[in-house]
Amino acid sequence: NPQQIEGKYITLINLVIEIDGESLDVDAQDVFDYDNDLYIKLVKYPLEVLAIFDIVLMDLVTRINPSFDKHIQARIFNLKRSTTMRDLNPSDVEKMVSLKGMIIRCSSIIPEIKEAVFRCLVCGYYSDPVAVDRGMINEPTICGKPECVSKNSMTIVHNRCRFADKQIVKLQETPDQIPEGGTPHTVSLLMHDKLVDSGKPGDRVEVTGIYRAMSVRIGQTQRTVKSIYKTYIDCLHVKKTDKSRM
Repeated sequence: NPQQIEGKYITLINLVIEIDGESLDVDAQDVFDYDNDLYIKLVKYPLEVLAIFDIVLMDLVTRINPSFDKHIQARIFNLKRSTTMRDLNPSDVEKMVSLKGMIIRCSSIIPEIKEAVFRCLVCGYYSDPVAVDRGMINEPTICGKPECVSKNSMTIVHNRCRFADKQIVKLQETPDQIPEGGTPHTVSLLMHDKLVDSGKPGDRVEVTGIYRAMSVRIGQTQRTVKSIYKTYIDCLHVKKTDKSRM
């Protein structure tokens, strides 16, 4: 019933506002029941659909509580179909996937820059925060102060920049998914913000995320990239399925 689903999420949004949360868990099964076509688009074009979800969610939050200034993200879980690591192939790139497995390794927490602030070495002027665009920071070439306008004088000020937590996690197939005599497959997961440290090695989890491909440079100093891409899963939601260890 669409009205029941709407009522359920209005209650959940109120709860997130009450606890000053940063994310809203959205059950993909509810999306399917509400609109089958929307669910298909969500799985096929997750980046575009999730951006619309976030806009609508923030619009609702502003209507419920105009003074709430935090950005709330929609986190999707419980897809209708769960994929195995062996079945992931190039046609799944940039689509939403759900995987079950066991965490075998977690990296330390990596600070990832989101907004950079620059200072002029000549006059000491601080620039406005510069947002990171596709992993690159556009460094100002001239000072923004009209009286100064020195060229190539801007330097980054680390303690004024805004960082987000990032962690790389290795997920391995569970023993029941490995064919007889086969070696277990692994996949890299990229965790951000609140998902960091959401699981530890030995935990069995169900992960929902976007399957991504990343180009690899031939050498650290060369811009040329290899024709083979590295794949990873950009996590949206992590759910522990079984507390027991192997």
